[in-house]
Amino acid sequence: MKVTDLDGNAVAGVAVLFTLTGGGGSISGATPNTNASGIATLGTWTLGSSAGANTVTAAGNSVTLTGAPITFTVNATAPVSNFSITLQNIGPALSPARQAAFENARLKWQSVIIGEVADVNVNGFNTGSSCANQNLTGIVDDVLILFTLDSIDGPGQILGAAGPCFVRTTGRLPIIGLMRFDTADVANIEASGQLNDVILHEMGHVLGYGTLWDDPQFNYLTGACSNAPTYIGPNALAAFTGSNGGTGTSVPVENFATGGCPNGTRDSHWEEDVFKSEVMTGFISGTVRPLSLTSVRQFQDLGYQVNPGAADAFNINTQPTLRAGETAGPTLPLGNDILNIPLYTLDDQGRVRLLRDKK
Repeated sequence: MKVTDLDGNAVAGVAVLFTLTGGGGSISGATPNTNASGIATLGTWTLGSSAGANTVTAAGNSVTLTGAPITFTVNATAPVSNFSITLQNIGPALSPARQAAFENARLKWQSVIIGEVADVNVNGFNTGSSCANQNLTGIVDDVLILFTLDSIDGPGQILGAAGPCFVRTTGRLPIIGLMRFDTADVANIEASGQLNDVILHEMGHVLGYGTLWDDPQFNYLTGACSNAPTYIGPNALAAFTGSNGGTGTSVPVENFATGGCPNGTRDSHWEEDVFKSEVMTGFISGTVRPLSLTSVRQFQDLGYQVNPGAADAFNINTQPTLRAGETAGPTLPLGNDILNIPLYTLDDQGRVRLLRDKK
């Protein structure tokens, strides 16, 4: 910003205030004085993580400078994702609407996780009986998700279940995962308009949400099987106590289960009484089901590079967080939706090691 007198001459030593007025991001050095050429320079300006206009307004920082504020605008583009999810349907064939639901979930998670993860050669590898017994070829870049619509336990019980089968030896990020959906429930879920969010939710479990928290690599779950389990990953916690409106030193985790522990949705989802209709609780509820910044930052805790701008608007104290009983939307408990299968590490030489057995 340049400051001049009425005759157009540069004026030095005038205090200017720069204010961030749109687009998020951050600025520093916001209160400079003009130099000998009458120019005041903002220290730094980091654009927000979402696509769209970013604005900073400059105005006088004292009564010595008059005139209308000046607004500077920069249009940001969404970050390009280098993260790739490959979906492999292992049967049966899907209708176009169901195929679109899986594709929409894939694209959403690829907008959330944007950093490349090391490729793994799986040529000639068999996934084993606990992970659909599939013979694989080629390279996994970055995660392969096998999925099926299958008979699980009849209508109204377990709707679907998901989790990683193989994770990388270094870093523990998933390589291959499995999602199963009960054919007895899929039609009703689809008719109620909840199928997209159920698939999105289960795909999140394959990527590590709730399934890797207790791994020694992370140790983010505390108080498992207690009345008050919590999550302590630093990035998710900062989001929870920041824009998502929470308080405390940890993120509340679901403690409800039928049939003892581990069962139900406990220890692997956000606490539904706090997060309400957020899509990564153990209940698909409400009519608006946002993916919170807390959930996005949880993936950063696991070691992914994430795009915070892909999070939906969410605050636990305001809309859109009302539960089904407070809106027109039905509540859908997801039940035991974590696959109870062994978890293995797999390296690029095809060497497999049991990381944990069934829980």
